[in-house]
Amino acid sequence: MGDAKRDSEIIRMKKEGISCKQICERFSISRSRVGQIISVIEREEQKRERSRQILQTLRSTNDIGKKWPKETIMECLLLPKVIAWRLERYFQSEYIVELSLLDLMDFLISGHIEPGQDLFQVMPALMQFNVGRKTYAVLVRRISQQDLGGAFHTEWARRISNVVRCLQRTHAYVPSVLKEIAISWELSIA
Repeated sequence: MGDAKRDSEIIRMKKEGISCKQICERFSISRSRVGQIISVIEREEQKRERSRQILQTLRSTNDIGKKWPKETIMECLLLPKVIAWRLERYFQSEYIVELSLLDLMDFLISGHIEPGQDLFQVMPALMQFNVGRKTYAVLVRRISQQDLGGAFHTEWARRISNVVRCLQRTHAYVPSVLKEIAISWELSIA
């Protein structure tokens, strides 16, 4: 049995009221290991619930210019630890304590794209020391997967469409994550 399957079985058994001793015997693991597994899974469930609540607040507010504590925006994205750490390093270096969805979009894709601009001008995050192409792709994919409200979705779709078109016209490199999103959202990029 794989660890993920075992762990979900442990949680199921705990919820059904099966004793820790019986769980330990069933999986041949120590009492402390059962406690660790339960603790980790419960923390992850709490993070997902907190993210869901924040997303609901952002959706209902539907104001991409409203400033939020940067931690609030970070929490709703459920970023992998290394990506969150890199983004936090960037925020610290720039003394950013509050962030709007518009600020986050401006960081990832410029709102004003003009002919002749290069990749780094239209995607400012790529110029940052702590943000490479992989981190950038994860950030773009993660915010594209979230329902952050109609105003966000409309503006984000416009930016993705514009940047892909601009880069294609100049025969510049277009990050695959942007192409994927444009195609999956059926955006006009021709």
